[in-house]
Amino acid sequence: SGVWETNPQFPQLCGWMLQCCEAGQFLTSQFIQVLLLRIAFSFALAPDTPGSNDLPVLLRKCFIWKNGIYWGSRKGVEALVEIRDPPQNKEVVVMLRCMSGQEVECARLRSTIIQMVLGAKEKLCPKVPTKEFLLHPSQVREYPLKSLAEQDLISIREVSRAVVEGEMCVVGSNGRSV
Repeated sequence: SGVWETNPQFPQLCGWMLQCCEAGQFLTSQFIQVLLLRIAFSFALAPDTPGSNDLPVLLRKCFIWKNGIYWGSRKGVEALVEIRDPPQNKEVVVMLRCMSGQEVECARLRSTIIQMVLGAKEKLCPKVPTKEFLLHPSQVREYPLKSLAEQDLISIREVSRAVVEGEMCVVGSNGRSV
């Protein structure tokens, strides 16, 4: 497919998901359109030299489809954002991978994308209850994602609690430690 093919040059993987947590709730079409356009213009279609008044020259791979976007930077970081479970639109998945030595750049990009997702959600569908998860790295290796089981999701709330309480690992609801 050309999107997120297995590549040993990108050993560092991370994934995050925002999921609607109540039956009958979903992320609106307006949210999806605004989010994907913001991401496209901020990252995938942004000029390679900020501040330039010239038309942007894309020096990166970029794929856009009806419910997602993928792009790779010249800094050795690749990102994919997709709304999963159409037509219900219940999940936003963010997947990133990077070359060794680009972990900080990858973490910065992940943080910025997650802020964009949460900001758009808060502005465009604030009453939709959601939960945040980290995806187990084994799930981020291939695209498209297979259906995610509970053991593949690591609750952000549980990670925060474990850090505050000084625990060395997070134990999921299935008893598996991460």
